[in-house]
Amino acid sequence: KTSNNKFWTPKNYNGRSRGQILLYQMLEKSINQSAVILGEHVGLSNYITWLKKLGIEGDMAELPSLYLGGAGMSVLDITRLYQTLANQGRKAKVRAVKAVLDDQGTALSRYPANAEQIADARSVYQVNYALQQVMHSGTGKYAYTKLPYNLSLAGKTGTTNDQRDSWFAGFTGKHLAVVWVGRDDNGKTPLTGGSGALHIWTDMIKQMNPVPVLDQAPKGIEFVNI
Repeated sequence: KTSNNKFWTPKNYNGRSRGQILLYQMLEKSINQSAVILGEHVGLSNYITWLKKLGIEGDMAELPSLYLGGAGMSVLDITRLYQTLANQGRKAKVRAVKAVLDDQGTALSRYPANAEQIADARSVYQVNYALQQVMHSGTGKYAYTKLPYNLSLAGKTGTTNDQRDSWFAGFTGKHLAVVWVGRDDNGKTPLTGGSGALHIWTDMIKQMNPVPVLDQAPKGIEFVNI
């Protein structure tokens, strides 16, 4: 219920509800309603606290639509967030300059890649496991039409209302890239995250000699058949 006594009723992309699903399938298939239900269990204040811990900067309105990305964010914001996930929960400052050299190649100044563990590696591993399912059998599977299927990738598509924004954030064992596609007048496009930004990401990663995502489970994680 909103402040003007109306109700916000989120829908899935295809307009159909999925019923009960496994948690990882929420990310794998981009199921909006499940994401909102999970978010309501976590609570908006906790959710915003973790977004900021993971790297999102700026103010965010405490509205349930935030569970579906309903906030203005930059490519750099999303890069910081996914960098922490790709780094097993260790947050490092994103820099454009690694070092300053003189004309002889001697370093005058270096910026060390210090990282702080801000999230439990076990929790991050489970998120990254779900992001790998996105790529293998979910909304990111286009990538494997151009990349080897045994190459472990992790990522997530994003599509805003009326397809005004096409997002993809993903990483390999060595590289992280975030792509946004949209119009400068914020007009509608014919693209989803999977049909727009993901295509650009895939072509770019293909040229980078990608290596698989680190898939070693931290202590405390075990797999069981159900």
